[in-house]
Amino acid sequence: MTLARIYFAIIFVVLSTSACKKEDTVFIPLHAQSTKWIQKDFPWAFVNQSSDTLQISSAQTTRYRLSDLVDLSTTEGFIDYEIVEQRFSIDAQTSFALKLRANLQDSTYLREDLASVHLSWNALQASTYGYAWPKNYFEPPALFFKTFTINGTTYNNVYVSETIDGGNRLTLYYNISTGLIGFERSGEIYNRVE
Repeated sequence: MTLARIYFAIIFVVLSTSACKKEDTVFIPLHAQSTKWIQKDFPWAFVNQSSDTLQISSAQTTRYRLSDLVDLSTTEGFIDYEIVEQRFSIDAQTSFALKLRANLQDSTYLREDLASVHLSWNALQASTYGYAWPKNYFEPPALFFKTFTINGTTYNNVYVSETIDGGNRLTLYYNISTGLIGFERSGEIYNRVE
């Protein structure tokens, strides 16, 4: 074998090997329709059955990528998803969080953005998970009601998630287009008022 052929073979092997590596990262942003889930139109007011009012003036919204949480130096062909988190405090013991995540289905690689909401009170958390786009719904155990009344106010398309621990109960009332519409903390029921 001539020296030129040896060099050619080495260059061919190096180029072939490097061409097979998938070092590029593919970024998948949230679909524009998923951003409709982000809570807005603050300030909000929640009132309970005794007419006590809680005010929420704003929410903290953070956008980041999955790659901000994962070491990409050891990953080839990584699919990087956009994540949006929104949080606000209702009072000193109660907080709310919304999380949206761009996603692809494992088997078909079709777009399927995910959503989750969490209401925390003391050590309890009421949560529900589902889809932000192209479908808009939460999975069981969240319950869905076409109409639901909280403190005399009727809301449409309400998802309810509840957790009970001992004598304590925390219930989350959520409407996809409006956001958090109410909550219950062991019998103290608040609903959002406009």
